[in-house]
Amino acid sequence: MKNKFKFVFNRTPLVCLAFLAILAAGCGGEKASSKPTAYAMFDPEQPGPFKAGYARSQSQAINKKFNRKLPLDIWYPVSGAATGKTVKYLGFIAGDALENAQILEPSRPYPMVIFSHGNQSVSVQNSFECEQLASHGYVVVAPTHVKNSMTDYDASMVREMLVIRPADISAVIDWAGESEYAKFINFDAIGISGHSYGGYTSIAVTGPELHPDIFNQFCALPSSAGNWGCDFFGQLDVNIQPKINYEPRIKAAVALSPAFYHFWGKEGLSKARAPIMIMNGTDDTTTPYDINALHIYADLPPPRALMTVSGANHFSFTIMCDILGPGVDQCGPSAADVNTVKKIVNIYSTVFFGIYLKKIPAYQEYLDRGSSIPILKIDHAE
Repeated sequence: MKNKFKFVFNRTPLVCLAFLAILAAGCGGEKASSKPTAYAMFDPEQPGPFKAGYARSQSQAINKKFNRKLPLDIWYPVSGAATGKTVKYLGFIAGDALENAQILEPSRPYPMVIFSHGNQSVSVQNSFECEQLASHGYVVVAPTHVKNSMTDYDASMVREMLVIRPADISAVIDWAGESEYAKFINFDAIGISGHSYGGYTSIAVTGPELHPDIFNQFCALPSSAGNWGCDFFGQLDVNIQPKINYEPRIKAAVALSPAFYHFWGKEGLSKARAPIMIMNGTDDTTTPYDINALHIYADLPPPRALMTVSGANHFSFTIMCDILGPGVDQCGPSAADVNTVKKIVNIYSTVFFGIYLKKIPAYQEYLDRGSSIPILKIDHAE
């Protein structure tokens, strides 16, 4: 679908770079040029010059700390000329990725992004974002957080997942280093994106200090009665912080509708050690914008960014309503068009990882000039 939202600055250089990349991607079979090159910049408003491939890994990541095996979904760049069967996620959600297509050998290893799904969700819940990143030259790996997914959910482990999930991310990176994809990945350029509990996970691995006392005090307030997070997590173990896994290999994070500000508070968030972008909707009743995203952004050290999406709810940033159906809470009519919200996720995930993983300063223009999308407000600090 042609994107109707256009930025005003001159994008002729982007067009030229994209054209050259298409030539490299589409000519000479599956192998890219052997000459080392810097990462190319492509228009983030559109899919990149590569097609996306998709595979369900035959091996699993091993979280040795908690004795867990994690199934993995993988997206990766393939030749722009490639053909084949397109994937149907979960058997009924049509995607654009080519199933089990051959990865395009790069002139320079691809950055890698890990996607962390939400509580009681699925690894493919943001397949559109994963496909977008793959088309722009990223390898994307999405683990299933076992015992916290839709198919094997264990409600008794919800609080434990505060510790387990960050360790899962380290396990995925370790797996990638030993996998068949290792030679295609730049292990100095790893990022993470995640939604809801995955948004928490994306922030947690960057090193902020968890302050369960702040969360417990917040939830004890009369004004917090009925707060979803308080009802869901209850009282937290005050000795949990030393168990949280800081992952220094993560160089940038994009957190969609993240839970919850009061896990960390101002002091805890000040310890984050990687650039973080927050996206949240003003109509989100699960992780409400005004008591979560707004304060998380304010208390993170720079560089940081905040995408405020007017009228978007909790699931607007995912395909979960396509999976669950309209009768589920946060899947009814939304003031924000869901396709526009997905476009926002795609554009600004590409922009943020382009700045901090590909190290291309020109992507900064997309943050500096603000948004031409009416429902989106951009704040950022460098």
